[in-house]
Amino acid sequence: MEVEKDFANDTIRNRNIFDYLLLKSSRKCCKGIYNYLEDAGKTMDSDRSFYVIDLGDILWKTQLWNDRLSNVVPYYAVKANADSVLMRLFVLLGYGFDCSTEGEIRLALKSGADPKKIIFAHTIKTPKALKYAYSVGVDLMTFDSKEELLKITQDLPTARLILRLKSESKKSVYNLNKKFGCDLSEVENLLLRAKNLNLNVVGVR
Repeated sequence: MEVEKDFANDTIRNRNIFDYLLLKSSRKCCKGIYNYLEDAGKTMDSDRSFYVIDLGDILWKTQLWNDRLSNVVPYYAVKANADSVLMRLFVLLGYGFDCSTEGEIRLALKSGADPKKIIFAHTIKTPKALKYAYSVGVDLMTFDSKEELLKITQDLPTARLILRLKSESKKSVYNLNKKFGCDLSEVENLLLRAKNLNLNVVGVR
């Protein structure tokens, strides 16, 4: 589509991204999108999917976030949608990236993300993945167990660490507490273990 072409040939590199997206908002592109969908419905294989992304809505919500939470940098979870245009847009808007795998880190870096604004958010990382993160400058990551701390000590001892906690989520459709996070009763011991290993814990999640 036109927006993707503009990103590909860098025609907006020297333009204000906010002005650009306002010009490309869904209200002004509604007819073009409808025509595209109509044509795609006739020619595209029924097993093939595609996205319709309202960039204007993303712009509006980003501006709202910046107005209300100006000191908080949003981190986009790459697993939600790794579309290349969307990723590059978030880079331009100053987002950080939440990555769970080496592949997601590669996608974020390919999109132009600053390695220091990528968090390696999986709490069980392989030694290979830790070494890769170190090699590309990604040093912010989560942990929720003493075993993970021991791996990090061996492969990336200079990492900036975030302790992932279990939290109440009674209304959640899917309870991630079954997969990630430590109990509050474990927090003190984990922080003491990190201190004894000379690791740098910079926050909680």
